[in-house]
Amino acid sequence: MENHFASITVMLEGSIGEVIHGERELSLSSFALFKGRGEKCFESCLYLANAGQLPPAVPEGLSALILVPDEPIPEAYRSLCVIRLNKEADILGIVSRLQETFPAADSSEGFMNRLLKVTNSPRSVQQLLDLGYQELGNPLLLVDVSLCFVAHSGGGQITDEPLWDWTLKKGYVTEEYVKYVMGDDGSSSGFPEEGEETSDSRLIWQKGLLHHSQLVGKVISGGVPLGYLKLLEYNQPITREASEKLLILCHFLALCMDTSREPLPRKEALVETFLTSMLTQRLYEKNAIEERVNRFRLKLYDNLHVIVAGTHDLITDRVYFFKKKLKNFLVRETIVLFQGNLVILYDHKEQAPFSENELTNFRNLCGDFGVRAGISNGFTEVQSFEAYYRQALTSLELGEETKSSDPVAFYRDFYVLHMVSLFAQHNDPRDIIQPAVFLLRNHDLQYGSEFCDTLMKYLENNQNMALTADMLNIHYNTLKYRIRRMAELTGLDLTDNGLLFHLRLSFLILDYLAKTGRLL
Repeated sequence: MENHFASITVMLEGSIGEVIHGERELSLSSFALFKGRGEKCFESCLYLANAGQLPPAVPEGLSALILVPDEPIPEAYRSLCVIRLNKEADILGIVSRLQETFPAADSSEGFMNRLLKVTNSPRSVQQLLDLGYQELGNPLLLVDVSLCFVAHSGGGQITDEPLWDWTLKKGYVTEEYVKYVMGDDGSSSGFPEEGEETSDSRLIWQKGLLHHSQLVGKVISGGVPLGYLKLLEYNQPITREASEKLLILCHFLALCMDTSREPLPRKEALVETFLTSMLTQRLYEKNAIEERVNRFRLKLYDNLHVIVAGTHDLITDRVYFFKKKLKNFLVRETIVLFQGNLVILYDHKEQAPFSENELTNFRNLCGDFGVRAGISNGFTEVQSFEAYYRQALTSLELGEETKSSDPVAFYRDFYVLHMVSLFAQHNDPRDIIQPAVFLLRNHDLQYGSEFCDTLMKYLENNQNMALTADMLNIHYNTLKYRIRRMAELTGLDLTDNGLLFHLRLSFLILDYLAKTGRLL
């Protein structure tokens, strides 16, 4: 049975956001889900796809598309017959209608038909996995984006796969496996075939820690990962056809998981939108902000800090996993991904955001993910969120710029360097340095003396001779001699408070220039 593209647009009227007609009389004889890069396409087939999964170049044979409303139609595809659905479109309903319009052409289409029948049931996720297990012949395990157990089918029959057994019994994966998955060891993208190099970023082969190979499909909705579906190569080999059906199953799971979320995730989305609105200054009126704070019950305690975690270099999956870890660590939902970084509005009971032990654990968490974090000064009014976000971001950036050994940078430790960096945007910060510091530095370089280090430690210890001598591990009289000698060389009066401040500032600038590679 053949249908024209124009008749499909009439059938979907009310669900369409944009239509590019191309050949209005294009005859279509089948319908399929677009499976991604490398797929063989047919001119008479109508494909359903996410714009984000389309390759840059139009695949050979592709002539007609229905796009779910996640992104605009790519320019390269505007020569085709394209329907972009609107945001209110019932995707599952549309797939069902298209399946009725076009007869199932192969086993994948028949598989889709069986999946469609269970997607609207109360236990659709479990039923989808049961159908997948029946179709694919190997055990399936679904975990969420934080790698916590969601559902399985066939896993109870496994007797020699400890990692699966652990997940089924404990409800989460081992830390060893988390590090393995989030690293590069033992994982490869795509479906391996001798003599052929194809890759699909939605599929990952995993071996290494497992006794059996497993193929993992990413469950994604609107570019956001919802979970991972694992197919264990336990009863029979995983074929290319099985990998394609795994992607189809992931697509249906994404639709179910995205539409069946509990109220809490919907609240989280509203909270994230609220935080983003303040960060972009679209929302800044005090009463409006307070009304939303009360409605969402965002603020339990009066003390607030902003934390910015530098996740811009992490892959998307790892960012969302780290976000989940942060939520568990902080026991807060006020975390939003903004301009590549995770931004946290953190309220707490004590004046300091963390106890000593909590700070150590936070440093370790950041270290595990290779992430730096910046923390603002404290504040009490939520409407100041954006200003203190800039503080936290500045401390993060200065920590990176100065190559700080501490992954957590507090603004209180960097505010002077912040002033220096702002000054350096238009002037040479070396102009601020007290000339005597350069004189002592040159003397050290020429004669091997240690005047600069001695003076710096003397200032750090508030001119306390005994503490400074202990810190430098030298005799008290040796310190007295050095201070007297520095005064002779420079003519400095080390009892002048204004001069002492200038010297401290000079050493901070000198250190900043050295760490940022600007000191000649």
